[in-house]
Amino acid sequence: MLQNNFLGLISTHDLEVTLVSREQKKVLNFHFQDTIESKRIKFDYCLRPGICPTTNALKILQFEGMPITENDGSDYELIKKEWGLFENS
Repeated sequence: MLQNNFLGLISTHDLEVTLVSREQKKVLNFHFQDTIESKRIKFDYCLRPGICPTTNALKILQFEGMPITENDGSDYELIKKEWGLFENS
């Protein structure tokens, strides 16, 4: 896509995809902001530059009944360790 000057959009929760912008200057990261109200996620649908500073994936899992431990902000590390996720990354 880059060689042919195509425009493409990717929506992802995979933070590794955002690293492409470090190597390819034509690749830019943008995000929407979200708020959580009464177990509902609301997006503002305003494109903002950069990688999203917040994550909502663990809240979504928690809303669906998955036991997520509230802790000191290391939820990502807790899930990686307990469930063996992302071991090869």
